Amino acid sequence: MTKSTRHQQNGLSRRDFLRLLGLGACAVGAGALMGCSRSVPRGPTASRQALILGFDGMDPGLLRRYMKSGHLPNLAKLAKMGGFTPLRSSMPPQSPCAWATFITGMDPGGHGIYDFIHRDPKSYGPQLSTSSTSGPERMVSLGDVRIPLSAPEVTLHRKGPAFWNVLAEHGVPATIYKIPSNFPPEPSEQRTISDLGTPDLQGSYGHFSFFTEEPEGAYTDVSGGTVYHVRVRDGVLEAALRGPENVFRDSQERADVPFTVYVDPSNPVARIDIQDHRVLLSEGEWSEWLRLNFKFLTGIASTTGICRVYLKSVRPLQLYISPVNIDPLSPAMPIATPDGYAAELADAIGLYYTQGMAEDTKALQEGVFTDDEFIEQARFVHEERVRAFEFELDRFEEGVLFAYFSSSDLPVHMFYRAIDPESPMFSPELAERHGDIIRRIYGGLDSVLGRAMQALDDDALVMVMSDHGFAPYRRSFDLNGWLVENGYLVVDDGNGPAYERADWAHSKAYAMGFNGLYVNQVGREAEGTVPPGPAKQKLLEEIAGKLAELRDPLTGARIFRRVFNPEREYIDRPDEDVAPDLVLGYERGHRGSWESAVGEIAPQVWADNLDKWSGDHCMDAEVVAGVLLCNRPIEADRPGLEDIAPTIISYYDATPPGNMCGESFLRRS
Repeated sequence: MTKSTRHQQNGLSRRDFLRLLGLGACAVGAGALMGCSRSVPRGPTASRQALILGFDGMDPGLLRRYMKSGHLPNLAKLAKMGGFTPLRSSMPPQSPCAWATFITGMDPGGHGIYDFIHRDPKSYGPQLSTSSTSGPERMVSLGDVRIPLSAPEVTLHRKGPAFWNVLAEHGVPATIYKIPSNFPPEPSEQRTISDLGTPDLQGSYGHFSFFTEEPEGAYTDVSGGTVYHVRVRDGVLEAALRGPENVFRDSQERADVPFTVYVDPSNPVARIDIQDHRVLLSEGEWSEWLRLNFKFLTGIASTTGICRVYLKSVRPLQLYISPVNIDPLSPAMPIATPDGYAAELADAIGLYYTQGMAEDTKALQEGVFTDDEFIEQARFVHEERVRAFEFELDRFEEGVLFAYFSSSDLPVHMFYRAIDPESPMFSPELAERHGDIIRRIYGGLDSVLGRAMQALDDDALVMVMSDHGFAPYRRSFDLNGWLVENGYLVVDDGNGPAYERADWAHSKAYAMGFNGLYVNQVGREAEGTVPPGPAKQKLLEEIAGKLAELRDPLTGARIFRRVFNPEREYIDRPDEDVAPDLVLGYERGHRGSWESAVGEIAPQVWADNLDKWSGDHCMDAEVVAGVLLCNRPIEADRPGLEDIAPTIISYYDATPPGNMCGESFLRRS
């Protein structure tokens, strides 16, 4: 099979899906402006209130430290009212897997999400684990114009019903504000809005634009954005903001939006004219959200998106434009249930980030943001979520309210280096300047809890949970490089991803994702060499044994706490065509390389982590437990994420579905 054939078999990418907005986008947008009525019939226990706060990545060790120092009075109060315990995460403890477990009460074998990244066994290339897209079945060409005759589709890969839909069957209303691993949203009569997994308008996890007068070469190999090297002539810059690809044209043209920047000759001020907006910014100032119209065919097909502009510098000009987010007032893709809920929130609190992972870690990693600029942008995200939560809290009367906050995750990824003296990126100056940033983030979440506890009924159930905790990420291990060194993966000496230059006829295993290893299996992979059955199991035992004994040549530390076969560990039997053949649980301090996660090979098998992304949780679940706090006694020795859904369902005197592998940790009323 040729490489080109493999790529064709990958199917329509998410970016291709967004090229097909046009007519489908108009239909979704019209629905989004309709009302958002509730149609869940009221059950006998619906009057009970249950609040669940999801603080992504909140770590039990850090939480204990900050509670002990007196900085988290509301979380400490909640712990005394009922209990506080570490919460077992999923394995692997990656956010898509963990939140899917929270949603369904199932382990990865049941819900089918095993990593951020799965692989296509036909192409060996990476694909998003949580969703996929397919284009219109029919297109009509009129000259160089193409007209889709049906809408494209996006499919959620997570299996198992969401707990809020089980509640709906028992007459319990629920509002689920910002939930990961639920894009596109599972159909529901409940109010829900998606988070992690929701793309920007270009189909990525967030692609910024940065226009700079700095010379070529100032930024190299930028990931997560595009740097445009520009020249200001006579105080004016003419440029264009990249839009989605234009499905209506046979060429690869994009629906870009031109804009003009006028630089004040004397003062650190610039004006940005873009469509109907005239934005005057001082150096170091952010704009509000701007709604832009991306036109595919003038007067016939277009879609809207939203972005924010940051004037980093005037001389030289440095202008950052955020990823173009799906417009909540007229969503180009489904992001909420009912359709009008996203617009209802925007009407109440103003425009807001709709993409998952809204804090722009890539801009910080690539040097476009300074530490302080990233902290400010992350603050915007948090403040939007607080406004939305307070809006929902004010109208919360019965049933379940869940609210998700990401500020205890992505900013902690970036600033763990400030509290870890063993990090290659640590410095005393950094610790002095930002050593308290994580504590302050936790303090902001403590205030969210305090606001809620004041507003709720005295007998309301209140729960705080996180999907995982954190550990230092000091050293990288490149699994694909190790497989090459040990003869399991054979590649040529060219450039490009390993899966494109592998000699599959002589390769037995390969890595994809942060915690997964796959066998090149006959009948499953396109060019499999290892037959299923005893030969495959023997190979897995051989590789697992070698990995279990590995030690870091620099530190002498063990690399893995666990290496296991998911068929033997998960309660539900995993889908063999999708699941990794081995799941790798890294010890504290180590993590798989960025390169291996996407099927590439790093320059070195072992390397210091010299990235600002210095804390992580793609390790073993025992290393990075989450947290569980509740105002009721927690009747379980080692509760896990899979226990929360059946706990909430049981709280309303309903019976959890039989596919849930967890159990309630509250005493039955």
